[in-house]
Amino acid sequence: MKRRLFSVIYFFSAVLSLFLFSAYHIAPDNALKIILHHEDGLFSDQMVDGMLQKGALYIPLDQFSVKTGYGIYTNEQKQKCVLYLGVEKVTFTADNYFVILNDHILQLPWYPIWKEGTVWVPVKLLENLFDENSALRVLYDDKQKVLSIGKAENVNITQVTITPKENGTVIAVQSTENFSEKDVFTKITNGWLYVEIHGGKATEKLAGRIKAQGIISKVEVIPLQGVVSLAFKLRKQIIEREVTIDPQTQKIFVSLRTKEKVDVESLNEAELEKQKREWLIDTIVIDPGHGGKDPGAIGPGGIKEKDVVLGVGLKLGEIIKKNFPDIKVVFTR
Repeated sequence: MKRRLFSVIYFFSAVLSLFLFSAYHIAPDNALKIILHHEDGLFSDQMVDGMLQKGALYIPLDQFSVKTGYGIYTNEQKQKCVLYLGVEKVTFTADNYFVILNDHILQLPWYPIWKEGTVWVPVKLLENLFDENSALRVLYDDKQKVLSIGKAENVNITQVTITPKENGTVIAVQSTENFSEKDVFTKITNGWLYVEIHGGKATEKLAGRIKAQGIISKVEVIPLQGVVSLAFKLRKQIIEREVTIDPQTQKIFVSLRTKEKVDVESLNEAELEKQKREWLIDTIVIDPGHGGKDPGAIGPGGIKEKDVVLGVGLKLGEIIKKNFPDIKVVFTR
């Protein structure tokens, strides 16, 4: 009788434990639904799952892609998703504070997680990622549970790339609107090339994402009323400049020519310099390991491995920056 009573009590205890576990781990995931809304009507209102974790709201990128029509590439082995939102390309990696937006690395205070074969991203991450970093604007209304996507009011110039050539340099300006050659004016003053785009909108933060190279030594972005001025510090004089526009890609190209023709000797020197650059270490990524929920090994005194390796990694980064100022140091956490 006692054995039977013990078995019954054990059975109900197990059932109760399973119920509590399910309520804690599963219910929050399924209970939340988020409405996706596009301000310009690019897609009709759609609904995706939401998940609350440590007070942060997460949504799955695979559902986001299917419901909105935006492209996505998922690498399950690396737990990584690449999202294509028009001209914007964003790479998210699970448990990583670093996000790559249009080939630029940004560090944010939130990180995505991997769940059910896709990356789940915090809504706060999306809001802050696109704020002044792109031509998109993402806003979340917590009361209405609506995630709105639209055009940023103060940005239509999203990216500037500088490509050295054998006889000069090409500047490519990515926009989200079609400009004509009449909208683009160039001038050179005191060793600076100014590319003024009438109707262009960008923030000063854009300059920090532009890599100066070739005959360009420095870049500044000057937002003005009704026009944005892109300023490029020149290392040498140019003999000709030309503006062309590709309406299909919405890109503005500014070609700078520094010499009439390229001789064979210059080609050889350029090729040698190119090979040197390919072997040159310009970026070091320091991965302290563990972090977040994963404490790693725990010492007898309670010291967590994730705290020790993080301190060592930060110290290593300081040493590299001090002794090799030209090398970019990137931390994975």
